[in-house]
Amino acid sequence: MDSEGLPRMAQAAMDHWPALAEAAGLPPEVDGLRVLVHRDQPGVRRAVLALVAGGQEVILKHAAEPWQPEHFDGCLAAMQGARAAMQGGAPRLLARLPGGQAALIARAPGRSLEELMEAAADPQEMRRLFRRGAEWLGHYQRATIGPPTAFDPSGMIARHARLREDIRQGRLALPEPARFLALSEAFAAEAGAVAGREVARAAAHGDLHPGNLLLDPPHATVAIDFNPVRLAWVGHDLADYLLAFLTRFLRPGQQPEGGWLPAPERRAFALGHGSDPFDDPVLEPLLLAAIARKWVRLASGDGQIAGSRAERLAALIRVAGRARPRLWADLPGAE
Repeated sequence: MDSEGLPRMAQAAMDHWPALAEAAGLPPEVDGLRVLVHRDQPGVRRAVLALVAGGQEVILKHAAEPWQPEHFDGCLAAMQGARAAMQGGAPRLLARLPGGQAALIARAPGRSLEELMEAAADPQEMRRLFRRGAEWLGHYQRATIGPPTAFDPSGMIARHARLREDIRQGRLALPEPARFLALSEAFAAEAGAVAGREVARAAAHGDLHPGNLLLDPPHATVAIDFNPVRLAWVGHDLADYLLAFLTRFLRPGQQPEGGWLPAPERRAFALGHGSDPFDDPVLEPLLLAAIARKWVRLASGDGQIAGSRAERLAALIRVAGRARPRLWADLPGAE
């Protein structure tokens, strides 16, 4: 198949195909090609392609910017580690170019949990899908569990103090700054209140959300796009997965006042994961921290946002305000 006419970064990815195909034992001829991801802007230049060669479906990933070969290789190592620990649960690495930020990965069957949730016909189907993601996370955490440790949020609390000072001094512009300050202060207070509690640690995925989970109904759920592996409090991945569900797939009004998940969804998660996530004493502060982290990432340099970013911020504010009804109470004009 002729790759001419491809976007620039897709063509750059295909430049690595001959070497990767040879390393993977695949023929150089390509029988099918689709561009799944293409980014070509300063600081972010990458492509992800779906290819068919020798009757096999594969994924070709290439990143030109940022140039962080240790990070790129660390992501692949985390994927391999998860696959080994879970005896599945992550795609198979076929070949990589050491230090070259290009890799060939076996295409995992199935559709993303995000896509399936968007098409869910009713709340029961949504809960079934939510449970499948929880099953993967529970399996991954049990397979990679490390020694427990005392919860020490001092570093996170200090970073939040610097963030608040930067906002007050005008060095950092965020949308809805007064709300963010209240959220950050609530995180610091709640995290400090549970400091020293014993918490479990396991290997962290680092970016767990329904778009990074693939579901093939006859087989196990598979996760993709790992961050480099590290032992972390299990609440980090729990918070990422729960927050993605709360902001994207839980209808407004379903979230209980003063809580996070409605009882049926909480039961579904617990049945899949193997434990009630809110038995973890540090999960709620980590949920507040995850909201704050995503809030900062949504902002542009001048603190203004619009379009889909504004919608995502509104969802974060809604979830935080529902979980902590008094959070915005002292702000002028707060609901």
